[in-house]
Amino acid sequence: MNSRRAIAFIITGFAAVGVFFAANMQDPFNINLTTLLQPPVFAGEHLLGTDELGRDVFSRLLLGVKLSLFVGITVAVVSGIIGVVLGLISGYFGGVVDHVLMRITDIFLAFPGILLAIAFAALTGPGVENVIFALCLMGWVGFARLTRAQTLSIRNRAYVQAGEISGTSTPRILLQHILPNAAAPLIVEAVFAVAGAMIAEAGLSFLGLGVQPPEPSLGSMLREGARYMLVSPHLVLAPGLMLMSLVLILNIMGDRLRDRLDVRL
Repeated sequence: MNSRRAIAFIITGFAAVGVFFAANMQDPFNINLTTLLQPPVFAGEHLLGTDELGRDVFSRLLLGVKLSLFVGITVAVVSGIIGVVLGLISGYFGGVVDHVLMRITDIFLAFPGILLAIAFAALTGPGVENVIFALCLMGWVGFARLTRAQTLSIRNRAYVQAGEISGTSTPRILLQHILPNAAAPLIVEAVFAVAGAMIAEAGLSFLGLGVQPPEPSLGSMLREGARYMLVSPHLVLAPGLMLMSLVLILNIMGDRLRDRLDVRL
């Protein structure tokens, strides 16, 4: 079985599990003090056991995965739009415009991304919206630099110069001539950006700066389960393995896309 079939199999497995259990899924917010810290029972009512408040771990895990994917995709899309626009402008016009935009990019690169996101989330307060904004604050930098590099390599090609000579407007040249030819590495970058945003969101939630209780998040589930690791390791293993699996799948997909879209191969 090659890697593409393995990826498809894993994704299909996740989808099948989610669809199969969605109808009978326990209330993820239901507190039951009579079922505290139950171990996983794969043929019982609680597939992955219960947490310290008697809530079903599996149902909370599904909601946490949904939130992680939402944050990751949203951050990648918003960051991609901002970075691509700035990168196209910087690479195409060059000169003072390129110098100013790249110096702004260098300023953002001078700060560790996760630390800047932590500082911003601490200032604005916890919450999904603030987490997304904090991650987008640094996420656009990679897209901008990659788009600029691609634009610089494309702007002097014959079809772009032909469009300029024929009087084609600058937005049309950027959107119809340069962007489509620079799309392949940007798509790969977007896939990796989703994985990076999911890890960053989990890290912020683990520190208490992301999603707040009772809403489940993979990071907050890890934080809450760490206190009971010795007596109920499933509280840490379930969200940890799920986060690792999702990021691994996205990274493999990114590698495969890079290989398929690389014209040199």
